[in-house]
Amino acid sequence: MKYTVLLFCCALTATAALPQAIADRKSAFGLFDSVFARPSYQFIKLEPGLPLGMDTILLRFNNAVAANRQWFNAYKDKYAASGQQLPYDPHFGITYKEYRRMLELANAPIRLAPSDTQTVTVLREAGLVHFRSAGDNHLLDYLLVDAGHRLLMYGGDTIPFAGFSDPGLASRIGLNSTAPTPIYWQGYSWHLEKTDIAAGIDGIRVAARVIQVDLGLAAGLPNPLIRIHYEQFRADSTVSNFDLVGYIH
Repeated sequence: MKYTVLLFCCALTATAALPQAIADRKSAFGLFDSVFARPSYQFIKLEPGLPLGMDTILLRFNNAVAANRQWFNAYKDKYAASGQQLPYDPHFGITYKEYRRMLELANAPIRLAPSDTQTVTVLREAGLVHFRSAGDNHLLDYLLVDAGHRLLMYGGDTIPFAGFSDPGLASRIGLNSTAPTPIYWQGYSWHLEKTDIAAGIDGIRVAARVIQVDLGLAAGLPNPLIRIHYEQFRADSTVSNFDLVGYIH
């Protein structure tokens, strides 16, 4: 509740004395400072989850295919030209009904579910805020915030403030599918699109990256959420791509 008040009341009071864009930016960093005011917190990572029982179905299917690889490759090649889905075969190691569930899963909306929890320490040094994760996932550790100068950096890049987040963000990343009513994101975004061009003996080399950081609340959910989206491209191919989403508890 206190984060909701900070999101909207702080924005309203700030606009009385400052231009709208500056007020929004001030409110965004105020939210950031409030959410990460504690010396440590639990980061509950969210990843696409499987429907109940689907993990065992996929395991049996994969084991059956691995045990009959030569047959499966020939069976797959037989139907490849037609572009149709592979017809069911008992060699799949699962029932026809289970195979239909697998096919339906490919077209199902993304459903995020908790996959990991780790302790993250908030470090404050010389006016900068950064993080140290205790688990195996250290993607949050590349985030650096200078609240005094209202700057947010990730992996050495300064990410420009982009204003209020798109309310439809929750649906796009998969937060809606577990809720009986639509969930709307309320918060702020930082967004960077950067291109690096370098000349070498083999010609011009172009690299680009897209980084977006979102911080806020998904209506109806109790804890703040942070999302870090990162894409890096080189020579028309993606060399790095991740979407980190989780609760701050």
